[in-house]
Formats: sequence, C-alpha cells, structure tokens
Amino acid sequence: MEKPFRFRYVNEIAGTFVLIAVTLMLVGVLISGRIQGWFLPARIYRAVLPDQGTMGIKPGSEVRILGSRAGQVDRIELRHQASQEPLDDTVDTAPDHVEQVAVMAVKGDDLVFIGKESKAVLRFDLGGFGAPYIEISRGTTPRDKDDVEMVMELEADVKDGLTKSVDSIRDALLPAINQIEVTTATIGKVADTLADPKGDFQHSLLAMNEILSRTNAGQGAAGVVLSDAEAAEHMKKTIANLTTASADLGASIKTINKIVEGLDKGEGAAGALLSDKEVAKQLQDTIANFEKSTAEMNKVLTAFTPVVNNTNEGVLAFGKAAVIMQEALLEYDVLAEALQRHWLVHRNVIKVEEEMAASSIPGGVKAVPLAPLVTPAVKPSSTPSAKPAAKPAGKLKGLWKPFH
Repeated sequence: MEKPFRFRYVNEIAGTFVLIAVTLMLVGVLISGRIQGWFLPARIYRAVLPDQGTMGIKPGSEVRILGSRAGQVDRIELRHQASQEPLDDTVDTAPDHVEQVAVMAVKGDDLVFIGKESKAVLRFDLGGFGAPYIEISRGTTPRDKDDVEMVMELEADVKDGLTKSVDSIRDALLPAINQIEVTTATIGKVADTLADPKGDFQHSLLAMNEILSRTNAGQGAAGVVLSDAEAAEHMKKTIANLTTASADLGASIKTINKIVEGLDKGEGAAGALLSDKEVAKQLQDTIANFEKSTAEMNKVLTAFTPVVNNTNEGVLAFGKAAVIMQEALLEYDVLAEALQRHWLVHRNVIKVEEEMAASSIPGGVKAVPLAPLVTPAVKPSSTPSAKPAAKPAGKLKGLWKPFH
C-alpha cells in the first residue's frame, strides 16, 4: 500500500511569496513617490488674493515657477487684515476686515529661484480662457525661510480687452453696415429705373440702336460717308495732309522762335529797331495774326476726331471744318511768307538759313529751307513811319500793305 505525498514547508513557501509581493509593492510606491516629489521638503508661502475674490483659485490649483509646476495651492484660509491671524469665529468680524489668503506649498529644485523680489501673479491658461494658476516670478536676492508672505498681483484680464476690442469693432462696423444697406437700396432703385421699359434710359438705348442700324445700312449722311470707299480714302488723305502740315508748322515755329530770340537779344539791325514803338507795334500785330491762325488750326485739329465720329450734324460740321482749315493753312502760308519777306526780319532770316544749312540739329528736326525772298528796296528815312519805296511782286502784292 502506497503512502500519501506530504507537502513539506508549504506555509514557509507561501509566506515567502507574500513577503516578496509586499516588498515589490513598497518599492514601487517609493519609486512613484520620489518621481512625484512626495518626499521632497515643501515650503509654505502665503499670498493675499485680490478683493474681487479667488478668481477661480482653489485647493489643488497649480503653482508655477518659470513656467514649470513647482507645487500647488494647499488651501484657502481667512484671516484678519490687522493681526494676520487665521479667522476662527466670523460672528463678530466686520466683512471689510477679512481677507482671503492662498496657502501655497512649493517644493523641489525650483525653490532656488524664489527671492525677496518674487511676486505671486494670478494668471489664466489659454490666453485668459483656461484654468487659473499662480505664477511666482524670479527673484535676484536670496529670501529668508521665515519670509513666507508674498505680494499677489492680478494679470490684466485678456477677456476684458477682447470684449473692449469687440465693442470697438462693433461700433465701427454698425455705421458702415447701415451705409451699405442704404447704398444697396439706392442701387436697387437705380437698377429698377434703368430696367423700366418705359424709362428714359431704355428709350435712349432704342433710339441709339435705331441710329446705328440706319448708319450701318448706309442711310443718312453719316451712313453714306461711312459706306463710301471714295469718301474714306479722301478722309485718309486729308488726315495725312494734316499730319504733314503739323510737322511743317512745328519746324517753322522753331525757326521763328530762333529769330525772335535773336530779336530779343538785340542782334542785327532789326534788334536795334525794336525800341521804335511804331515798328514794334507792327511786329506785334504780325505775330498776333500768326498766333490767331495757329490757334484756329489747333481748334480745327482738336475738333476733327469728334466730327468724324458724330452723326449727320458731324458730317456737315466736318465739311465746314475742312473749309476753315484750308483757309487757316492758306492764311498761315501767306503770313509765314510775308514774315520772311518783311524788311524788318529779312536779314535775320537769311542768317538763320545759313546756320541751319551748315549743320542739322542732332535728334531734332533738320533745317527747312525757306522760299527765295524778294527783298523790297527800302530807303532809310529819318522818321520811324517811313514806308519802303518798292513793294514785293507776286501773289503777296495785295497782302503787303498790312505788314507795313
């Protein structure tokens, strides 16, 4: 018969496992406590909370130093303002003699940053919208261990600033929005007026469309001119002639300006005669006539383009403008030739012709040769009003008198 197996040292083995488990648990607790700073010495500081209240500070709120967590608020206690002793009985105590104090437990290596100048600042996470916490500022001189009182400061409330900014923006935007509404209503009325089939704008559009249709169909004077190839070719030639005349006019004006500059400087006999009042008056009349002709030509050139684009009245006005332009050009030719042949400026004209023929102006207009001159025989007279003995021949025969 077999004997039953006996478990020897069962209690000892079980007890050993229990002791090992308890030992491991204690080691884990110690390690966790060291990591969490449970065994570090804590230093107590007190800071009086603002009159507005705790502002959300409560037991367990964070205490930070230089942005790092260095402790927490241990409790909120009440005390007398005068004696700074904890308040045990609130029955016979005036409310305005009681203050709230945040008791902070700070520990760790960050205690070294706390100095005499350090202050407790009440702040909020997330730019003023998060949880409140107390930030202890960095000091410069060591602080005694017995000095546990700190000054509490309240950071500027970002929410109030945002509220004021929103109010300012609202005050600025409301008038603009109202103005936009008024403008929108006005635009709506204008659009309704323009879209009205019986309105003046629609009637004007219909009339304009009718005029354009008749013009495209070749009806009316404007339509005939626009559809006639010969008239268009004639218009192109006229514009080319105007361009050439303008260039010649510019060259002549430069020549005349040079002559006038010489006269102003007193060069030659003509310059010496400028002191004569009668001669000066005759010269002024000649220049005035020339300027009048130039002004008329400029008016014609300015009015030419609108005349081409106008309707029947524009076509009629174009014909009149062309006649006026031809007369102005003819008068300009007569005045220019008369001015060249004038006995007062004749010598200066020949001198300028010789200078301009010898060399051309760089980057400008080359010298323009003038027509041969027929110098009238002039006998000097003792009186300024003496007339020349002979008159110029040719087509200027009837036009010479006004210049003398």
